[in-house]
Amino acid sequence: MADHAEQLNKLERFSRRNNLRVIGFPQQKVEDCLALAHNLFKEKFKMPDAKLERAHRDGPKMDGRPQHLLIKLNCYQDKIKILQQQRQVRTSRRPDQSRPAREEKMVNTSLRSEQGGNEVQVRSR
Repeated sequence: MADHAEQLNKLERFSRRNNLRVIGFPQQKVEDCLALAHNLFKEKFKMPDAKLERAHRDGPKMDGRPQHLLIKLNCYQDKIKILQQQRQVRTSRRPDQSRPAREEKMVNTSLRSEQGGNEVQVRSR
């Protein structure tokens, strides 16, 4: 039984490998999350050709805060490029706060959104 639980955990981790979580991205009542994600990658990360499988809002609704935007990419290399570019934006903004790149750990970086100046964080697991 423990072996099955371990296998299930491994499969779940593998399925989340291509996911990105965007925190703080402004939310409208009616929106196309996939189009928002494409636009974010095109404008902020200069990746208009990033292939996305799906995107949707996730997490509990809280007053005054947008739900997280969960994005599943088709290609793991696209995710790596996005995370690397996010780090470059962060280190160019705050060079004293830079840290070495490690893809295996959770990455929590932030980027100012032009829409209202909200803090937007991109996380990977």
